[in-house]
Amino acid sequence: MVTMKRYINGIRRPFIPKGRCSFVLILVMSFLLLLIVRLFFLTQVEVQYDRGDLNLLRGDRVLVNRISYGLRMPWSESLGYSRWGKCDPSVGEIVVFDYPDGSGRISLDRVMGVPGDTLWMEDDQKCFTVVPEDSFCVGGIIVPEERIIGRPVVVSYSVDEKQPFYRMLRPRRVFIVIK
Repeated sequence: MVTMKRYINGIRRPFIPKGRCSFVLILVMSFLLLLIVRLFFLTQVEVQYDRGDLNLLRGDRVLVNRISYGLRMPWSESLGYSRWGKCDPSVGEIVVFDYPDGSGRISLDRVMGVPGDTLWMEDDQKCFTVVPEDSFCVGGIIVPEERIIGRPVVVSYSVDEKQPFYRMLRPRRVFIVIK
């Protein structure tokens, strides 16, 4: 009788709660790690229109380094804007930014002017523009510093929406370094 009891107690049951709890814990930890990386370090944006000067096509998914100009704290609308280790972009760099009009559109373009620069714009009318403090002239519009997201690094992949779903990925448009 004693031997039978020892034998039965030694058998492992296949679905014990400890195993399920560890799986859920691993799943939750991986989700939190992904969320932290996405909020603070890297994000991905889609190019909305062709940019021949930057060698980008509509549908390119660009990986953006969020900490290139300092660590931008998320939820700045409600908590107030702050950036740790602040560094300003220089003229000629490509930056990813939110449009200042509050539409929620995200775009990328070259920096044309830094604070204090006087620019000569040649659109319909010729005028001088002085870039104010804590703002940058990006692609002809004045963008406040808190709207700058980061520096684009690579084209992670590209999608052609005109193609059928099984041919949507463009060949040879994977991990192209943006300069």
